[in-house]
Amino acid sequence: MQDEARLWRAKLHACERPGTLFLLDGASSSGKSTLVDRLTADPAFLELVPRYCTRGRRPDDQGRREYIFVPHGTFRERAAAGAFIEYRDFEFGMSYGLPWAEAIMPLLQGRPALGVINLGNVEHVKALLPEAVTVLVDASLDTIRKRLIARGVNTPEQIAERLGNAARVQEFRKFYDYVVTNEEGALTEAESYLRNLVRSRRS
Repeated sequence: MQDEARLWRAKLHACERPGTLFLLDGASSSGKSTLVDRLTADPAFLELVPRYCTRGRRPDDQGRREYIFVPHGTFRERAAAGAFIEYRDFEFGMSYGLPWAEAIMPLLQGRPALGVINLGNVEHVKALLPEAVTVLVDASLDTIRKRLIARGVNTPEQIAERLGNAARVQEFRKFYDYVVTNEEGALTEAESYLRNLVRSRRS
């Protein structure tokens, strides 16, 4: 992973005017995916960096561009080869990883890009790729609990795991460059905040 980091950062530093990589993070049901969909609807504004994922497809994945679904074996091979900026293995057979190639290639062409990282890995990401702009999408535990239940796609055990992860958010808060709140009714404001952040970095 360190070798891959040196390789891709060298390419970035050799680029005259590289784009900026924005990375969203937050607990499950904090609203990351909705914000990603809105912010990357126009690739000319912000390009999406898809994540590799081993979980099964859900009904709401239809038409989604956020994930590259792969078998566990393929994911493990890519992880071992250092192909991910960061990755995490969750319970219930779910793994997610952000790939170097898909994240850096738009930047080398001068375009900004947006990806999602796994909760708990932000300190690692900032050490490996300090050029990235990290943003925490925050919401209260009560809001997250209600959203997880309303989703209707997770078992009680999976919901408990996600709430446990959400409870640890404050441990990592200091490592993010920015924090945006996305409580119920605050989606428009959160999106506007992030759009203005992207515009400021582009200028």
